[in-house]
Amino acid sequence: PAILRQQGVRQAKPDRGRAILAEDIKIRKPGLMRLKEARLSHRGSERRVRLAHDLEPSDSLLVIPARRRFLKSGEKVTVYLVSAP
Repeated sequence: PAILRQQGVRQAKPDRGRAILAEDIKIRKPGLMRLKEARLSHRGSERRVRLAHDLEPSDSLLVIPARRRFLKSGEKVTVYLVSAP
């Protein structure tokens, strides 16, 4: 954000959107909101998201609400779009 501000960008906040979860996610320790690295894909006008694998680059952050223990495939979730490196 500091470098973007020096470049003249007024707001350095990532874009937020909704996507359909492509896989089930089990949360081991609920209680805190989590941001997980994720990958977006598009099928027609539909956006789908899944967790990024270990060495895979991410293009978004998946928001996992604090009190959830399980997110089911097909559920609508919030994602923050981040620029790819």
